[in-house]
Amino acid sequence: NFIRVYGLPVHEDCNLAACTFLFNAVAEHRCKKHREEKQEKKNSLVKWLLIGISSFLFLGVFIFVIIQNKQNSDTKQVSVEVSQNDWIRGDKNAKVTLIEFSDFECPACKAYTPYTEQLINDYKGKVRLVYKEFPLTSIHKNALPAAKAAEAAGAQNKFWQMHDLLFDKQDEWAGVLPPIELFKKYAASLSLDLDKFQKDMNSSQVSEKIIRDMNEGNKIGLTGTPTFVLEGKMIQLPGNYEELKQIVEQEVSKK
Repeated sequence: NFIRVYGLPVHEDCNLAACTFLFNAVAEHRCKKHREEKQEKKNSLVKWLLIGISSFLFLGVFIFVIIQNKQNSDTKQVSVEVSQNDWIRGDKNAKVTLIEFSDFECPACKAYTPYTEQLINDYKGKVRLVYKEFPLTSIHKNALPAAKAAEAAGAQNKFWQMHDLLFDKQDEWAGVLPPIELFKKYAASLSLDLDKFQKDMNSSQVSEKIIRDMNEGNKIGLTGTPTFVLEGKMIQLPGNYEELKQIVEQEVSKK
């Protein structure tokens, strides 16, 4: 037969001391288990709190690095020489110089061409565009021949006409190997001397001009096209014309 002592079932033959000992033992066990559960919850809370703080700090550092990289990119000072042999669109004596390193086979370069043209029109006499050759030969097989075609047209004072034509017809010649016949067709449409055009395309002078431009780009750490250098600062690619205009306007207002 059992009776209940302090709420616990014990045999009726057990004396009070034994019952009390049993109760204390059970109570201690329950208290210990409760303390362990409480400590475990506390440890778990601390663990997740530390994880949260660590994640927050990591995110903060990550955002800081991104912002710093963007700021550094926006304000990176570089030195690019502009010589009388460079192709300049706009007033050659303009006080603000925008240098573009470009690749005729690059779709992004084609997309930015209307922006630079509009910029020169909007800032007549104030901004000049300097074009530098930077064919990405590892991914664009016809970029170098296209650069040579533009330079050869330039030898007959038709660089910018060929420049515009190559970008306008990019989809037509970019996938053709070799593209020389199409380039000769474009040269003919510009009324160029075709014999001289082809000879200049293969000349050492044209090759050396392109290499000089590429060396300048490599010197300032170029990795892609188009890349713009505004008054000695390499700028982030603007998302649209208004962004480009705003960046240039800041420089124009200083002059």
